[in-house]
Amino acid sequence: MEMQQIRHFVAVARNGSFRRAAEELHITQPALTRSIRNLEERLQSALLARNARGVIPTSAGEVFLEFAQQTLNENSRILDRLQQMQGAVPGELRIGISANFSHPALARTLAELSRKKPERRITICEEFLSDLVPKLIRSDLDMLVALAPEEFTHPELIVKPLVTVGGCIVCASGHPLARRRSVTMDDLREAQWIMLGLDDDQRYFERRFSAHGVSAPRIALRTNSTPLLKQLLCELQLLALVPAHLVAAEVAGGVLKVIPTPLGDFQAQGAVIYQKRLRGLLDIDAFVQRFRAAYRALDKPMARRTYGRTSNPPLRGR
Repeated sequence: MEMQQIRHFVAVARNGSFRRAAEELHITQPALTRSIRNLEERLQSALLARNARGVIPTSAGEVFLEFAQQTLNENSRILDRLQQMQGAVPGELRIGISANFSHPALARTLAELSRKKPERRITICEEFLSDLVPKLIRSDLDMLVALAPEEFTHPELIVKPLVTVGGCIVCASGHPLARRRSVTMDDLREAQWIMLGLDDDQRYFERRFSAHGVSAPRIALRTNSTPLLKQLLCELQLLALVPAHLVAAEVAGGVLKVIPTPLGDFQAQGAVIYQKRLRGLLDIDAFVQRFRAAYRALDKPMARRTYGRTSNPPLRGR
């Protein structure tokens, strides 16, 4: 099938009319009808049907419409990237950030990119990773910066490691466990928890407890908002397992406290995730280098603020 036929089909499905679609496409209605007929013959399926409201996709047409819209989006993004590489257009960079990886190094990296190419617009979307991945696959986003689960793979995506970050269990300074010199597994299981994340974070959480032969405690609340998580930690006397950089300022200020636990050190892999078909069209290596440089500059002072001098700091970026 031809890209032109895909555009013709989407235009008819969107307008609900061959006449309006032909006007939008600046072609004659008979030419548009022939294009759709040839597409249906090629697919051996009827894609459009008429009813009292006009022209609507059939069941097969609904399936094909999703594919067609994705194909047009991806085609547009690839052409846009090629034009950007040739200096023809300023372009736009659309980045998805997982809710648990809003690291200060990212702001420095994006600021540097913005200063280097002020004519380029950068759009940033922060959500759960499970919500961001479908948007990346649909080409609604160009790349993701996220804490990637150990088992995360996708046949259409490349996962490029950024840095290894440390995590910690925190609570409000007024929490009963904040005054304890040691915390047991029973203490952790009986406490109420809040989680910054969804299924992938839940599985990691459960694996850490399972490794010690016990079931994980119940998660009372979940959120994709770091500021709200911090507020709820104090309001409801909860525990949370979070990347250390998210709570460094509150720990340094005494609002939150890192509690020692028998669960050991926590580490997660920060990564850039992007489509294989955009390999070479996105300057991922430059982004990674800039981010790692910014991360190293912030890593030592952040580790001291979060853990103090006697605890193990997070690992350096690799």
